[in-house]
Amino acid sequence: EEFEQAADLAAVARATLSRVRLEKWHKEPFFSDTIAGCFVRIGLGQMGGQPVYRMAEVAQVVAGQHEHRTLSNYEFPAMSGKQTNKYLLLQIGNSKKPFRMDMVSNQPVPEAEFSRWTKSLAQEAIALPTRSEIDELEAKLARADEFRYTAAEVKGILEEKRRAGQSTGALTREKNRLMVQREQADEAGDQEAVLEADRKLAEVMERLAASAGNQQASWSTLNKQNRADNTRVRFEESRKKIKQEATGKSSNDPFSRRPTILANYWSTKNVDAEEKEGEGKAEEQAQEEPTPADGTPAEEEKGSDDEGEEEKQVRQARQGGGPFSGG
Repeated sequence: EEFEQAADLAAVARATLSRVRLEKWHKEPFFSDTIAGCFVRIGLGQMGGQPVYRMAEVAQVVAGQHEHRTLSNYEFPAMSGKQTNKYLLLQIGNSKKPFRMDMVSNQPVPEAEFSRWTKSLAQEAIALPTRSEIDELEAKLARADEFRYTAAEVKGILEEKRRAGQSTGALTREKNRLMVQREQADEAGDQEAVLEADRKLAEVMERLAASAGNQQASWSTLNKQNRADNTRVRFEESRKKIKQEATGKSSNDPFSRRPTILANYWSTKNVDAEEKEGEGKAEEQAQEEPTPADGTPAEEEKGSDDEGEEEKQVRQARQGGGPFSGG
């Protein structure tokens, strides 16, 4: 039997997944089957103030529970307000552990990390992937890129969205109904019915938690964006005010758009403090804007001087003098 050469870093890179690709695919029906056997660069935290990464193989995708460990929901993609309970079960040597997908790096695996990975496989007597195995993985990824939904799959997705879109009130009523049903089964000594009610209760509670988490994450993201926009608006206003004071020009323009401040969806003392801090930062940044020693306005102000000169020439022409006069 002919010996097949092990894949090098360049070959393995063709079957290595980035976080961006995981964000794009993690809700697709092909996700679990497609990424099994592929590789990622996973973040393990920091050591000595420096981030630590390791190369790992994706053994499988797990959701909600792995062995005796409950896998909590988390926001993915970041700042999206959307929650997932999917984790990557990663294998490094003979060790397997679930990791959140937001810990996967978008950067390629460097040579040093690849060498460390191959050495750990050798120590555990695990064979390196071959070039033909990498080719198969790359073909799977290519098929996923060209995936198209069938009518049955579209129907299934719509049904899943319909179930996921149940109101919190309906879920709460279902929870109460199941609790009564469980209590009745317990009093009747029907342990099988008790277990079935417990299973359904767990599903409803998980959906209630996910619904609340999604709403809170969405509000948090929106408020964060609003505060950033408010700081930018205040900075621009402070900057214009300082330039106007330096040139002695008035800002009274009846046709200019008035700046507006975006409101938060809830107000707390902490939020109010952050708003005041944003105002202070805007003032400080505006004060640091460079102003010429002679008080001349910046380039963007020159347009207003040109407009003033044109207005002067028009006024002279109307009065019978200047370049527009007949002589």
